Amino acid sequence: MRDEFLVYIGCGLTDAPQEFIGQVGELKKTLDQVSHVRVLDFVGKGDTNSVEVRKRDLSQVASCDLMVAICEFGSTGLGMEMQKAVAENKHILACASTLDRSQLVRGIESDRFSFFQYEQMQNVVEQVEEWVEWQGRPEYDKENESYFRYLYRLAIANPKVYQKKRERIENMQDGPARYRALKHLSAVEEMLT
Repeated sequence: MRDEFLVYIGCGLTDAPQEFIGQVGELKKTLDQVSHVRVLDFVGKGDTNSVEVRKRDLSQVASCDLMVAICEFGSTGLGMEMQKAVAENKHILACASTLDRSQLVRGIESDRFSFFQYEQMQNVVEQVEEWVEWQGRPEYDKENESYFRYLYRLAIANPKVYQKKRERIENMQDGPARYRALKHLSAVEEMLT
C-alpha cells in the first residue's frame, strides 16, 4: 500500500450554515488523522480573489487521489471540481444526507464514482477508510491470472475487502457475469474451509 493518499474535500460553502461549515472543518481534521491519508486544503468561504480560488481548488483536485464531494448545498464550484475530477479519472466519493440530489451528479458514469447517503460526518470518515483499505488490495492481473485466483489471493491478503467484494458480487444484477463470479466465489469459499 502507498504511504499516503491525497484526499480533496469539496462542498458548497456559499449558502451553507455555519454549523455545516464547522462540521466540514472537523471532518477534515478527523480525516487527516486516518492512516495513509493527507487532506488537501481548499480555499474557503470569504477568500476574495476569485481567480486564485479557482486555480488553487482545481489544482488540488488535479493533485488528489480521492475527491470527497459533499453535495449538501447547491454549488457551481463543487460541480466544476467534480467535472475536473471526472475528466482527470480521479476516484470520487460523493455524498449527501438525502438521496434527492442533482440527477446530473448521481448520473456520473464512472467505475471510480460512487454516491452514498450519510447520517453524520463519521459515515464519511468510514467511507474514506474503506476506500483506503480497498486501495491496498492485490491487483487483478487479467492477462496472467484467473478471476478465481484473484479472489483467492484477495481473501488471503485482505479478508475485510474480500467480504466487500463478495457482497458486491452477490448484489450484481442477474446475468452471465454474476453467474460466473458466483461460481468463482463458491470455489474460493470451498478452498478456504
